[in-house]
Amino acid sequence: MVVKFRNNRTVELGNFLTFDEAWEIPGFIYWDADPGCIHTLIFLNIDHPNEFFPQKRQYLQWLVGNIPEARVENGRILSSYLMPIPPPVQYGIHRLLFLAYKQPRTTIEFSEPFLPALPLPKSRANWTLAEFVNKYDLIGPVAGNFYQINWQEEGNNLEDDKRSKIENKISL
Repeated sequence: MVVKFRNNRTVELGNFLTFDEAWEIPGFIYWDADPGCIHTLIFLNIDHPNEFFPQKRQYLQWLVGNIPEARVENGRILSSYLMPIPPPVQYGIHRLLFLAYKQPRTTIEFSEPFLPALPLPKSRANWTLAEFVNKYDLIGPVAGNFYQINWQEEGNNLEDDKRSKIENKISL
């Protein structure tokens, strides 16, 4: 799976990106999809709030279903893209994972309510990939990629104006 952010930074199987590089929704996502197949794209933070005590493991960052082939822009957004959010204490490395699953039929009537990016719905925390995949009989994953953010380093580098912007968005 190829994932590029609008600033041309590419996700490369575990490379480190900064908060600034991953702030916006990726501008390009592609995977080898069979013609005529429909997919679901899932983007998760699997180390929330930190890698040593991820009690909110599988924090849902973005969810798009009914994607024709690999054309994410033509899918149905079930959860808006949520930029990586620094934990309350900037600590540790977080892995952020993109997964594409093949859907067993052309379109799915998803029963999950739409989740906006803000205010942060509590249902994003402790989201369970396995339950979702089983519920809709998704096949795969057929493609995936991930990157990491070192929040300890990022916390030291976040300027005061950027930090307050994030805090204001999160507290909405």
